Amino acid sequence: MSTPSDIEIDSAVKAACYLREHTEDKHYLGINMNYRFRYLQQVKQAAKLFLHSGESSHHHADLLKATAKSDQCDSDRDDTGQPQPW
Repeated sequence: MSTPSDIEIDSAVKAACYLREHTEDKHYLGINMNYRFRYLQQVKQAAKLFLHSGESSHHHADLLKATAKSDQCDSDRDDTGQPQPW
């Protein structure tokens, strides 16, 4: 499976927004998955730069920041335990 193109992502986000507006996506899963995908793409890019640079401390810090953002996405819940609608 290849990485979705920007056009495919935009189409999927529009569909997710439509579902959310019509209360067919109570847990914001479509929109949530878009954010998770973006964060994981940043982790992948940071890991590539880190390895390509000979494991520099600057790129290591960037990788840690990207990983922390991705982890934050996993732990963001509202008071009812549902994912935040970002």
